[in-house]
Amino acid sequence: MENQQLLAEFEQLKTLEGSALHTFKRGEIIIRQGEPVNYIYYLTDGTCYRSAITEQGEEYFYWIRSSGNVIDSLLGVFSLYGYGYSGSSITAKSDCTCYRIPGDIFLQFADTSPVLLRSLLERCLRQYGDLDKMFHSYKEHKAGEQVAHVLLEGCGYGEKGSTLPATFSYDFISRKTALHRVTVARVLRYFKEHEIIRRDGRKIVILNQEELERIADGKQVKYYLPR
Repeated sequence: MENQQLLAEFEQLKTLEGSALHTFKRGEIIIRQGEPVNYIYYLTDGTCYRSAITEQGEEYFYWIRSSGNVIDSLLGVFSLYGYGYSGSSITAKSDCTCYRIPGDIFLQFADTSPVLLRSLLERCLRQYGDLDKMFHSYKEHKAGEQVAHVLLEGCGYGEKGSTLPATFSYDFISRKTALHRVTVARVLRYFKEHEIIRRDGRKIVILNQEELERIADGKQVKYYLPR
């Protein structure tokens, strides 16, 4: 029931005052790092990714999002509840279609929707937890944990058989985890050999999410993981 209500409220986002349909070509920036977030975007078609450039010029990749995963389809929303500026950029990975919604109008609407606010809070806490785990995995050089985090985030913690977008390539996972591409290939080969994932052409299919979550959480597993 709650999920149906959330879906209904997302449909209302399209009709809010000032809401307008926008398209972005592959490579175009939807939200730019360092600029005020006056609008949020409801992704209805396509795939985008979030990245940030440090003062040293290093680029970090945080996530890839595709349309269809309800709460994850809102882009820039957490900046509205923060400093009002975006600490990262969101870029179209493919051609994207979004509803652009004025930030103040969205905040007014969210104040009347406990279901939407609860879903946003749950997503924010999960995102914080994922970043915390990734940070510790990176410090301890645990390649298996880092790659597992990326795969779980990519499938949105869906059910068994979840398929990641083709954009989850070795190169993307390598950049997101700061691991060498060869190391990423070794980890994915390990996951495949132990029937945790399988390849479907260019796409990765999750076969054993429970085991993948155990690896991501750093819990003892019965296999040797590349480090």
